[in-house]
Amino acid sequence: MLKKSLPFSALIVVIYISAAYIIIHNFDYGQAEIKAFIYAGMLAILNMVLALIFIDKNLTKNQNEFMKSFMKSIIIRLVTVLAIFFTILLVMSLNHFVFSIGFFILYFLFQMIEIYILHTNQHAGK
Repeated sequence: MLKKSLPFSALIVVIYISAAYIIIHNFDYGQAEIKAFIYAGMLAILNMVLALIFIDKNLTKNQNEFMKSFMKSIIIRLVTVLAIFFTILLVMSLNHFVFSIGFFILYFLFQMIEIYILHTNQHAGK
């Protein structure tokens, strides 16, 4: 199940990197914007990796245990990602707008992949 999501995840990362490269080179952005694109991508990929690890760990459990474990994993991921997000905003010298927009676009795209994984797993009868 998770192997099917890897091509989608890789496609999103490749499209993001390509779009960031095109935008950076065509609009003559500075170091702050380039760092913002890079850190946004890294943080969103970290979130997706954590999601895949937790989903893979919890898929073998029965429905009630899966829901409890999955909700705990969502809270752990959310707290971790938000802590890193605000740490980057406060500590790093980068364009905060570009970082925020880039991260949230990737976050929602990766959430769609997570929903796809859970939906296909439910219909597979596992």
